[in-house]
Amino acid sequence: VILFTFLFGSDKFNDITGQLANATSSRVGDSPDIPLTVARQIQKRRVGRLAIKLAERIEGYVNVKKSGGSTDEFVAKWMAEGQDLSTASFGYQMVTTCGKVYNLVSVAHLGSLENGIGLPAMAEWGQAQQARMKTRQGAQKNQMDQLKAGMDMMKLATKYQEQINAAETDEEKEKLQMEMQKAAIEVTLRLLWATNVVDITATLHETCQLVFYDKNADKETREARVEAVKALGETWMNLEPPEGVSGEEKDAAKMYEEAAFAAMLETIKRKDEASHGKA
Repeated sequence: VILFTFLFGSDKFNDITGQLANATSSRVGDSPDIPLTVARQIQKRRVGRLAIKLAERIEGYVNVKKSGGSTDEFVAKWMAEGQDLSTASFGYQMVTTCGKVYNLVSVAHLGSLENGIGLPAMAEWGQAQQARMKTRQGAQKNQMDQLKAGMDMMKLATKYQEQINAAETDEEKEKLQMEMQKAAIEVTLRLLWATNVVDITATLHETCQLVFYDKNADKETREARVEAVKALGETWMNLEPPEGVSGEEKDAAKMYEEAAFAAMLETIKRKDEASHGKA
């Protein structure tokens, strides 16, 4: 659990994402004997706590929004908080992903209020994000293609093993073995990250729903909360990488963003469809 937490955001994200599902599985031994009801209870407590923390984070913005004042102070505070979160391990990927989820869930919610269903608004949001990523790909395209080609771990191992067997010197073999280990780590982290994105997206979607439909809050407050979460999302999703990050690390961040985008959008789509199906 400690290693997993260190890899993905540290405890800085405890009040935003809670303990990621993969880390929870590690903590309880990833036992198949754990009843589904227990897993649901753990997730329910996680979401409930995060909803309280999210409501607290946006409370100042909501109050000022309702009174017609300027919200710039709170946006600046969120910006500073996001920059601090970005310094954690995988922090930049984590905070920008959380921002996208907050923003998308809010857009979908507002879309459902306007036309009865959030999917059209989600489609427009997705198209805009895809266009944004395309403008930033450029020189990273070849790297993306190479990494995607290596997603199948078995093919990756087979490819390197053939090269190692064909190598004529021990020095060549050692170099290839090191390259294989590095490639395997990159693929594993990428797969872990994609899994985390699904977990984060589903959890933050449920968290936002609790905040948006809180029966203890009046209609004006609930509407202001949606606008606040949307603004928080925009602030975090548009953060720049932390200073001092190398060009290679920036390229990696963009590749992880590309890998996670489809998983995030599909998760929200299914959640939205399920909600309307129950209505």
